[in-house]
Amino acid sequence: MADINKFVCTGRIGTDLELKSTPSGISFCKFRLASQGVKSKNASEAETYWFDIVAWKNNAEFICRYLSKGRKIAVECTAIPNQWQDKNGNKHNSIEFHITNVVAIDKPPKQNSENLATADFEEISDDDEDLPF
Repeated sequence: MADINKFVCTGRIGTDLELKSTPSGISFCKFRLASQGVKSKNASEAETYWFDIVAWKNNAEFICRYLSKGRKIAVECTAIPNQWQDKNGNKHNSIEFHITNVVAIDKPPKQNSENLATADFEEISDDDEDLPF
Protein backbone atom coordinates (compact mmCIF):
# COMPACT_ATOMS: atom_id res chain seq x y z
CA MET A 1 0.00 0.00 0.00
CA ALA A 2 1.27 3.48 -0.86
CA ASP A 3 1.93 6.03 1.84
CA ILE A 4 -0.48 8.91 2.35
CA ASN A 5 0.82 12.37 1.46
CA LYS A 6 -2.05 14.73 2.27
CA PHE A 7 -2.09 18.11 3.98
CA VAL A 8 -5.36 19.88 4.85
CA CYS A 9 -5.33 23.39 6.27
CA THR A 10 -7.36 26.56 6.62
CA GLY A 11 -5.82 29.99 6.68
CA ARG A 12 -5.59 33.39 5.05
CA ILE A 13 -3.79 34.21 1.82
CA GLY A 14 -0.77 36.19 3.00
CA THR A 15 0.66 37.54 -0.25
CA ASP A 16 -0.55 39.25 -3.39
CA LEU A 17 -1.54 36.77 -6.08
CA GLU A 18 -0.06 36.66 -9.57
CA LEU A 19 -0.97 34.14 -12.24
CA LYS A 20 2.15 32.97 -14.09
CA SER A 21 2.83 30.43 -16.82
CA THR A 22 5.56 27.89 -17.41
CA PRO A 23 7.42 28.05 -20.76
CA SER A 24 5.04 25.33 -21.99
CA GLY A 25 1.99 27.47 -21.09
CA ILE A 26 0.82 25.77 -17.88
CA SER A 27 -0.63 28.33 -15.47
CA PHE A 28 0.42 28.42 -11.82
CA CYS A 29 0.63 30.73 -8.81
CA LYS A 30 2.65 30.65 -5.61
CA PHE A 31 1.63 32.30 -2.37
CA ARG A 32 2.01 32.05 1.39
CA LEU A 33 -0.82 30.82 3.59
CA ALA A 34 -1.04 32.03 7.21
CA SER A 35 -2.68 29.53 9.54
CA GLN A 36 -3.30 30.36 13.17
CA GLY A 37 -2.38 27.67 15.67
CA VAL A 38 -3.95 26.93 19.04
CA LYS A 39 -3.17 29.43 21.80
CA SER A 40 -1.29 27.85 24.68
CA LYS A 41 -2.04 28.75 28.30
CA ASN A 42 1.14 30.79 28.74
CA ALA A 43 1.03 32.61 25.39
CA SER A 44 -0.55 36.00 24.87
CA GLU A 45 -1.49 35.11 21.27
CA ALA A 46 -1.79 32.00 19.17
CA GLU A 47 1.20 31.33 16.95
CA THR A 48 0.82 31.86 13.20
CA TYR A 49 2.31 29.26 10.87
CA TRP A 50 3.28 30.19 7.29
CA PHE A 51 3.10 27.64 4.47
CA ASP A 52 4.44 27.91 0.91
CA ILE A 53 1.56 27.01 -1.41
CA VAL A 54 1.60 26.27 -5.16
CA ALA A 55 -1.51 26.00 -7.32
CA TRP A 56 -1.55 24.70 -10.90
CA LYS A 57 -3.87 25.03 -13.89
CA ASN A 58 -7.58 25.46 -12.98
CA ASN A 59 -6.87 25.87 -9.25
CA ALA A 60 -4.36 28.65 -10.00
CA GLU A 61 -6.77 30.39 -12.37
CA PHE A 62 -9.63 30.17 -9.84
CA ILE A 63 -7.49 31.51 -6.98
CA CYS A 64 -6.09 34.43 -8.98
CA ARG A 65 -9.46 35.36 -10.48
CA TYR A 66 -11.76 35.12 -7.45
CA LEU A 67 -9.55 35.39 -4.36
CA SER A 68 -7.11 37.95 -3.00
CA LYS A 69 -4.71 38.64 -0.15
CA GLY A 70 -6.46 38.28 3.21
CA ARG A 71 -9.20 35.87 2.03
CA LYS A 72 -9.75 32.78 4.16
CA ILE A 73 -9.49 29.47 2.31
CA ALA A 74 -9.34 25.75 2.95
CA VAL A 75 -6.77 23.78 0.98
CA GLU A 76 -6.07 20.13 0.42
CA CYS A 77 -2.49 19.62 -0.74
CA THR A 78 0.31 17.22 -1.46
CA ALA A 79 3.62 17.99 0.29
CA ILE A 80 6.57 18.26 -2.12
CA PRO A 81 10.05 18.42 -0.53
CA ASN A 82 12.71 20.59 -2.21
CA GLN A 83 16.46 20.44 -1.72
CA TRP A 84 18.95 22.90 -3.14
CA GLN A 85 22.44 24.20 -2.66
CA ASP A 86 23.21 27.93 -2.48
CA LYS A 87 26.24 29.57 -4.10
CA ASN A 88 28.22 29.12 -0.86
CA GLY A 89 27.67 25.36 -0.99
CA ASN A 90 25.18 25.25 1.90
CA LYS A 91 22.40 22.71 1.52
CA HIS A 92 18.81 23.80 2.16
CA ASN A 93 15.50 21.97 2.50
CA SER A 94 11.95 23.24 2.20
CA ILE A 95 8.48 21.89 1.63
CA GLU A 96 5.96 23.30 -0.85
CA PHE A 97 2.33 22.30 -0.62
CA HIS A 98 0.75 21.72 -4.05
CA ILE A 99 -3.01 22.26 -4.03
CA THR A 100 -5.30 19.46 -5.13
CA ASN A 101 -8.48 21.19 -3.90
CA VAL A 102 -9.30 24.72 -2.70
CA VAL A 103 -12.45 26.30 -1.21
CA ALA A 104 -13.08 29.92 -0.19
CA ILE A 105 -14.57 29.87 3.31
CA ASP A 106 -15.30 33.54 3.85
CA LYS A 107 -17.51 36.01 2.03
CA PRO A 108 -15.94 38.12 -0.69
CA PRO A 109 -15.40 41.77 0.21
CA LYS A 110 -18.31 44.06 -0.59
CA GLN A 111 -18.06 45.85 -3.89
CA ASN A 112 -18.48 49.57 -4.23
CA SER A 113 -22.21 50.25 -4.75
CA GLU A 114 -21.43 52.77 -7.52
CA ASN A 115 -19.73 50.04 -9.54
CA LEU A 116 -22.72 47.74 -9.08
CA ALA A 117 -25.18 50.38 -10.24
CA THR A 118 -23.53 50.74 -13.64
CA ALA A 119 -22.13 47.27 -14.24
CA ASP A 120 -23.78 45.47 -17.18
CA PHE A 121 -27.23 47.00 -16.64
CA GLU A 122 -29.39 48.73 -19.18
CA GLU A 123 -31.48 51.79 -18.40
CA ILE A 124 -35.25 51.07 -18.38
CA SER A 125 -37.61 53.81 -19.36
CA ASP A 126 -40.61 54.78 -17.24
CA ASP A 127 -42.89 54.61 -20.27
CA ASP A 128 -45.77 52.20 -19.46
CA GLU A 129 -46.90 51.91 -23.11
CA ASP A 130 -44.42 49.09 -23.83
CA LEU A 131 -45.68 46.84 -21.04
CA PRO A 132 -47.66 43.77 -22.24
CA PHE A 133 -50.29 43.98 -19.48
